[in-house]
This record gives sequence, C-alpha cells and structure tokens, in this order.
Amino acid sequence: MSKGQGQVSTGIRCQSHSTVDAMFICLEVGCNEAPVCKRCITNTGDHFRHDIALLDDHVEALKTRIIDAKSDTRNNVLVPLRTEAKKVEEELKGFDPFTATLNKSIEDRGEKIINKTKQLVIDFKQKCNQIRKSTRQGLEQYRKGLLARITEVEADLTALERCLSDNCNADIVNVAKTGLSKQYEDVEYPANIQEVSFKASEKALNDLESLLGTLQIEKREGNRIRPLENKVQMSQAEARVPVRRSMPQEDTRPQVGLIG
Repeated sequence: MSKGQGQVSTGIRCQSHSTVDAMFICLEVGCNEAPVCKRCITNTGDHFRHDIALLDDHVEALKTRIIDAKSDTRNNVLVPLRTEAKKVEEELKGFDPFTATLNKSIEDRGEKIINKTKQLVIDFKQKCNQIRKSTRQGLEQYRKGLLARITEVEADLTALERCLSDNCNADIVNVAKTGLSKQYEDVEYPANIQEVSFKASEKALNDLESLLGTLQIEKREGNRIRPLENKVQMSQAEARVPVRRSMPQEDTRPQVGLIG
C-alpha cells in the first residue's frame, strides 16, 4: 500500500534501496543490523532467508542497549577517566615544588663540593707557603754563612798580601806560621731545606660529575587505567532481540499487520 493509502513512514531508509523506508532489521551475522525493506527479504533480495526482526521490535531492544551502554560507559569509562584526571591534577600541584626541591638538593651538593674545594685550595696554599718560607729562611741563613766565610777569607788574603808588600821578614814568618796552616770550616748546607711541587689530579675535569652524583632516571609506568576500547561493545548474540519472526520468502506474503 502506498503512503497515500495509510502507510506510516518509519523515517529510516533501506540500506539497499535509498528511496524506500526500512521495515525490518537484519540480524544475520555480518550484516551489522542493516535496516532493510520488504524487497530485501524476498527470494531476489540480498537478505533472503536471513534472520530478520521487525524494526519497531528491534528499536526497543536498541533503546535497552543504549541505556545499558550509557551506564557501562559512565561507570567503566567516564569514572576511571575522571579519577585518573584527578590524580594527575594532584600530581601536577606538587610537580613544580618537587622539581625545586630536586634542584635545591643538586645545588646544596654542588655548594658542598665547591666549599670543600675552596678549603683544599686554602690548605694547599698554606702548606706550600709554610714550606717555602722555611726553605727561604734556611737558604738565607746559609747565604749569610757563605758571605761571612767569604769576608773571613778575603781578610786573610788581604793580610797575606800586606805582609808580602811590606817585605818584613818577621811579618812574613809570623803570617806563614798562622796563615799557611789555617783551615776553614765548611759552611753547612741547612738540613731543613724542602722542595715542594704541585701535581694536578690525573682525573679529567669532567669526572667531577661522578663527584657531584648521578640523576636517577626511571621510566614511568604506562596508562594506569584499563584500555578504553571494547568496554561498551556488545556481542552479536547480545544485540539480537529476544523474539524473532520468520519472514515470508515471497513478495506477496509478508503481511504482518504493519500496513492497512
């Protein structure tokens, strides 16, 4: 019967015939619940002998599935997502302060190394200066002893030359007795003389990284919520309506009370 004779439009077009209203839903596996018309279920149609349900009956089943899907989506998808988002929000609140704490720890460690290095430099310089000062004092004392001995020797030589120039036999005899037999004591080299030198560490400067410490870097875990896919999908068996109707195979038989 045409629309002018009282047929009510379903508002859903047949998947195979775009100008015809669908009256049925094909529940056959692989058809994905396609909306079909009477022509589709005849012996020349694409859905001949398929498992068919009335559109009105199946819409009610779809409503139930949609309600279930809403509930399942809210409980299994939305709630976990909100919970995880809240966790991340709380984590982000402490992110910058914790980063600042890490940086402060690194700075404190570096400051300790710097201070220790400065103190070592001071200690090394003080010890070096003490040794050099003691060595200088010893060498200066040694130099004084040498100069005193030089003065003494020069004076004796002057006396010898004088007695020779005067040509006095008595002086020559007296000088010869004392001057020719005189022994000069050695000027002792100071025993407290120390040499000091500095040998730099054999470690390269980039080895300071091991002195400073290391960053402990760990890979964080992946998503802490369950995968979202397939959470609200229902199986083909669950999608079917509980009551099915076996539809006629001939074009003249499918009169099931849907038309006047």
